[in-house]
Amino acid sequence: PHPPILIGASSEQAIERVAEYADGWMPIMGSCDMKARLTQLAAACAKRGRNPKKLDVSVFAAPTAPGELEKLAKLGVKRVILPLPTQDEGRILAILDGYAPLVANRPR
Repeated sequence: PHPPILIGASSEQAIERVAEYADGWMPIMGSCDMKARLTQLAAACAKRGRNPKKLDVSVFAAPTAPGELEKLAKLGVKRVILPLPTQDEGRILAILDGYAPLVANRPR
């Protein structure tokens, strides 16, 4: 009966805290080796009797290449949060247009 607790840090110690206390993990893309951290997270969850697949893994990222979302999905990432800067409408629309091909072909 509470909002989910997501930990956004990506250090080795943070992963242990995610496994111990959190409902999910939300790193910033590029802040760590995602595959290595997700492997660590699975081991830390197993050590605590938790199922890592029940954790909500989201990534704050701006993917630029086709296939990046699929790679993240295969690693177990359930959600990618796309950033938008505080800029004028024209710039924001251009950024959204750039995201459109990535989102249109996203894994479901």
